[in-house]
Amino acid sequence: MTQTYQQRMSILDEIGRQRTAEYGGAARKDIRALPEKVDENTPKFAIDFLDYYDNPERGQHPNSTGYYSYTSLAPMMNFFPFTQIETISPRPLLFIVGENAVSKYFSEDAYEKAAEPKELFVVPGATHVDLYDQPEYLKITLPKLDTFFKQYLK
Repeated sequence: MTQTYQQRMSILDEIGRQRTAEYGGAARKDIRALPEKVDENTPKFAIDFLDYYDNPERGQHPNSTGYYSYTSLAPMMNFFPFTQIETISPRPLLFIVGENAVSKYFSEDAYEKAAEPKELFVVPGATHVDLYDQPEYLKITLPKLDTFFKQYLK
């Protein structure tokens, strides 16, 4: 998930070529955010995201197509949250992460780099997507947020 400088520059070059092509009349290049279908090779985290974002009973927005424009990735190539964490820390930081989240290492890395006050709150048994809307995990995370905000937002 983390990209090197060279990988980012390569992606930006591709995006630039695509943007120029679209300006010249080429079709917009869209990318499917999630897999079209699930099979035995689909990682669990992809299945979890699909179950949330492609499910109108959970997180699917009625106007969502499930695709995004390839050229919209350009601004993300300029976002380096871990190398610039000092711009938000030492303000109080609370990292809430599922024990089984595919993204857990992001929170752990950020926590290590952040200044105090900071807290890493790991929710046992939860995945990344579980923390979005599953009642058994919201019962754990919402009181934690309430306590944190009451302590630091004075």
